[in-house]
Amino acid sequence: MVTAFTRIVIVLGFTRSALGTQGVPPNQVIIGLSMFLTFFVMGPVFSQANHDAVQPFLKGQITQSQAFTKGIEPFRGFMLKQVREKDLQLFVDL
Repeated sequence: MVTAFTRIVIVLGFTRSALGTQGVPPNQVIIGLSMFLTFFVMGPVFSQANHDAVQPFLKGQITQSQAFTKGIEPFRGFMLKQVREKDLQLFVDL
């Protein structure tokens, strides 16, 4: 599920700890709420990938490799907006 899910789970976990409740809400509720919020946050990205890659592929207008290339672009753009250039450079230097 992309970075939005991980970030949302962490924030909800911290919020639960800040409220001083150990088991309320249970982990299952936090995971479910995180999944729902992830689909909400990632909705425009999923929609663009569907419009640019999935639908043309299903209609036979583009090949599978073209669909993969076009479909990954919205996710790449989203991910690049979520990281700092300094962090990317750290991994390049490794």
